[in-house]
Amino acid sequence: MDLYENGGGMMPSQTGYPYGYAAQSQQVYQPPVTECQSSSVVYDFSRGELAIERYKQNSQGKTKQTRKAVCQRFDLQATYSLSLPGESQLLGELIQYVASGITRCGWVPSADNCGTKFHKYLPGICKLPAASYAELDEVIGWALEVCPNRHKVTLYDRQGFFSLPNGALAFAQPLAIEGLPPKLVTESLQKRRQYQLNPMRDNEEQIVEQFCQLCSHSFAMQLVGLYLASSLFLPFFPESLTRDLAFLNFVVQDKTAEDKLTAMLCTNDLSRHAVPELGIGTKKLEAELNQVYDGVAVAIDHCYVDEEAAVREGTKAILNARRSGRKLITTISDKIGCVANQLDEGSCISVPVDSDFCADDLRTIRMVSLKMEAVLITFILHQTPQIQSEINRIVSSFRLSEDDTLPLPAANTITLLTAVDGVCRNLLHYDILPTNKLVDLLNGLCRSTDLNRTSDEIILGQFSEKLSEKIRIGDFSIILKKNRLVLDGGRKPVIVYGERLFLPQDLMTDICSAMHGVKSKRSLINALKRSDVLNATDGNTHPIDAYDLTGKSVRLYCYDISSHILDADVRETLEDPEAGKYYIRPEQLPDSDFLSLVSRSDGRIAGRQIRYGTSNNNSVAIWGQSGYGKTYLMMQLMKRTAELGHRVVVFDSSNSFSIEALYQAMPKGFADTHIDVYDLARLAIPVNPFRIDRSKSQAAQEATLLGLVCAGISELSDSQSDLLYAAVNDVLTETSPDKPISLENICKMLDNQSSAYRSLMNRLNPLIRPIKQLGMDDRTWREFLTKEITIIRMDPSFTERDNVLFDTLIASLYNAQCEDPTVPLDVFIDEIQCQNLAKGSPIHKILTEGRKVHMSFCSATQDYYSRNTDIGSTMGKADTQIFLKPTLNSTELVAKELRFNRAECEKLDSMVRGDCYIKGSIYEPESDRNIPAILRGRITPL
Repeated sequence: MDLYENGGGMMPSQTGYPYGYAAQSQQVYQPPVTECQSSSVVYDFSRGELAIERYKQNSQGKTKQTRKAVCQRFDLQATYSLSLPGESQLLGELIQYVASGITRCGWVPSADNCGTKFHKYLPGICKLPAASYAELDEVIGWALEVCPNRHKVTLYDRQGFFSLPNGALAFAQPLAIEGLPPKLVTESLQKRRQYQLNPMRDNEEQIVEQFCQLCSHSFAMQLVGLYLASSLFLPFFPESLTRDLAFLNFVVQDKTAEDKLTAMLCTNDLSRHAVPELGIGTKKLEAELNQVYDGVAVAIDHCYVDEEAAVREGTKAILNARRSGRKLITTISDKIGCVANQLDEGSCISVPVDSDFCADDLRTIRMVSLKMEAVLITFILHQTPQIQSEINRIVSSFRLSEDDTLPLPAANTITLLTAVDGVCRNLLHYDILPTNKLVDLLNGLCRSTDLNRTSDEIILGQFSEKLSEKIRIGDFSIILKKNRLVLDGGRKPVIVYGERLFLPQDLMTDICSAMHGVKSKRSLINALKRSDVLNATDGNTHPIDAYDLTGKSVRLYCYDISSHILDADVRETLEDPEAGKYYIRPEQLPDSDFLSLVSRSDGRIAGRQIRYGTSNNNSVAIWGQSGYGKTYLMMQLMKRTAELGHRVVVFDSSNSFSIEALYQAMPKGFADTHIDVYDLARLAIPVNPFRIDRSKSQAAQEATLLGLVCAGISELSDSQSDLLYAAVNDVLTETSPDKPISLENICKMLDNQSSAYRSLMNRLNPLIRPIKQLGMDDRTWREFLTKEITIIRMDPSFTERDNVLFDTLIASLYNAQCEDPTVPLDVFIDEIQCQNLAKGSPIHKILTEGRKVHMSFCSATQDYYSRNTDIGSTMGKADTQIFLKPTLNSTELVAKELRFNRAECEKLDSMVRGDCYIKGSIYEPESDRNIPAILRGRITPL
């Protein structure tokens, strides 16, 4: 049967015969002739009636003519012999006619058609009173005999592809016949959207290009496009595979994304039939999904989160529907994924969909996907053998790797999508997703559980979102809990106590009513309790005593909630509402001399202003457990201070600052260009610490040289001091100013006859031995420090406590900075607990007096020490104290140092890698100066 387009459906083509009957001729119908009578049907023009004219012969051989009017004139336009696909037996006749100016269709079953019982199936053709029904059937039978248009059509009982007896495929299309009785077209076929390609109008290559462009916006859209195409290739896969496929569940951000997904995927006509929803009932939902064949069946979840029974029953209906019929199923829900995989592991693959996953409008999406569907149907009907061969080849050769131990439904789905992707690429010549990328992404989605959240997790997420939003925009007032709590009577209060939030009952009701997915407040409370977020002492509440502005006592029944459920930026605001004034947006940072220290989740940064015109204490002490980012933070500070124009010297005895570690913490190009690594374990001591300025006075030279020799040595006895002083004096007297001074020269000048000689040499030997072993270059620090950052790698034994060589190098470095303080100098040492930090030691001197010569000290260690210890006293002099997560031994001391109350001590236990507290002078933009403060933040990444 030839077909032409008519509004997206199919219509029989014209045969050239006019509708109705020729007015100038009397059509004659000859029924079986008996011996004595005959009859014919005629049209009475004067009355507009169809009549039967009978001729009867009497016994004398005369013919008697009689005429009986049977019915008003009607026009018979076409007859259609209907049969099921693949069967030759007719189901009956579909008769299209015009009666009383109205086009109608009558369906006559095969049995009544053979028995010429037409009248009860053709309403609108009414017999005249004098005629009988048999005569009316005779007139209708005559009209059928002379009907100019006769057709044989197939009546499909469902949508999709059908196999014909000759092995070819046919695609079901609804009959586009005016007046067609709806019962003849199944509901499944009526719902299918239709688009018939017109070769004169539609360019298939252009349609394919438009479809690929539509799918290029995001991975989610690419997967949607491939899924839509795959639904039409299902007849080519074995039933054992198509009956055990996973369904895709899209987790969308908003209603717009949901509408775009349904416009793209749903193969039903959305203009007339709504997408089925999860809560319509198990049987009805399953029946709706089973009406789809060789297409995508879409179900939407608009249930409340706490309607768990409806969600579970709806999910069961989806799981049942995917094993019946021939279709792919998608759902749009944030709840189904978890339930489905609990009922049948691997049955659901959840896909995240951002709000901007597709930029096109709904009309474009709908039209492009509809046209592409028509292109694919045409392609399948014309290339059936090639498609089957290609799919068999890909499926037989495709294997997931041995590590991809996925459940069978997920593995089958990956196989199906990969095969269809290969067919589209090899035969249709368009590529939606690269095969390797497709398999990797689907593997990741199959294994991911981030989107398959339980109902409690969803409720907590919505609660956190709404509460954070209301605090952020200022709907609630923030009040810190204290002994005598006074309420101002204005906005609803959120009472903060450490990491706990106390929410009054009416405030909790407001939040619950703003949560679109929760039906009752009881569901919210139960979710909070099951998740250990709610701390209750009186039923579900925690009573708090407060006072109003008149001093009257008020008892509040609050819900005690953990602040950890809030968004990071809101939680940071609640930590200290006043701390926000210290955090600056990156574009508002000072142009120069600003050292960034910590950041917040919103990207704002806090730090300190480095001003060289004043003598600021820029030293930093870092405390925290191993593995929580101390060394990483030191590397960041090294880079930032170097970028400010400082010179940085790092003494590394723990291999913390290896080249590999530097490359991970900062750009490789910066490390190669600006960092010099000197290995003291293999090379000579890089400088001569005893090389002093001989142009100074004799007393100044003696003091400097004595200080270098005695650096790190405990106090000497009077006799030892006198002996050493005499030797230094002799060396300075006898050595020419243009010749270097060494420790060996000083030792030669010692009076070996003195009673203090042996004891003094025992004190000096720890310094003499490494100098003899390593050797020493005769150059100054200025000559040695040629790059912005110099790392001196040392054997751990060189930096053990009381090691005189290390202390001597530090002391000489301090002296060099005193001679030329124009370039600021920062000394970095990790694991500071191994150093000499006694009062008067070189490190102590830098921390106490280094600010005068623009010299600072940065160090790190694990335990925080009491201020009555050497390390606690010395490192406590650093203006900036940075606390990462403290060790168990230090928690109490750190809490005391940060002035935490009992509830706030819990904040230290909840710290993770990168979290830190800073106590020190922090830059405050409003006053344009550094102000003492305590802040919590994250280590600012480079």
